[in-house]
Amino acid sequence: MKIAITEVELLTVLQECVKIVKPMAKKKNINIDVQRDHSNTTMRVLADPVRLKQIFLNLLNNAIKYNREFGKVYLYCHQEGDHQVIQVEDTGVGFSASEYNKVFVPFYRIEGSKEEGTGIGLSLVKQLVNLMDGKISVTSTKGKGSNFKVTLPVPR
Repeated sequence: MKIAITEVELLTVLQECVKIVKPMAKKKNINIDVQRDHSNTTMRVLADPVRLKQIFLNLLNNAIKYNREFGKVYLYCHQEGDHQVIQVEDTGVGFSASEYNKVFVPFYRIEGSKEEGTGIGLSLVKQLVNLMDGKISVTSTKGKGSNFKVTLPVPR
């Protein structure tokens, strides 16, 4: 996979992604709440803009797909040192701690999931984040939801 790292205005990409997934969220009456650190006026990251959009579209789609009707999706952004931290949290079905690493393995499907999919999305997301010198992790509670945390470098 080829990527082209450049300075990207993170908030613009995230707002585009939210706009794209809003109709899907509306069908399930899911509210998407974007929260950011307002002390940080520019939210730039070093990333491939097309791949960055792909990452967050996948995470937001999953947050909606695996959510309950009238659920919520939260998008949190803040800077920690020389990294921008973006969290996509949902109030959906969640999964057990034993599946934390498995969800990033190609073709893995959450145990008991009835949702359609190939199980390739999160493995691709992890590869893309790693190619951009970032990190991705997840925490989840079965029946309460999941929180995916992406960390990306900021320009110096």
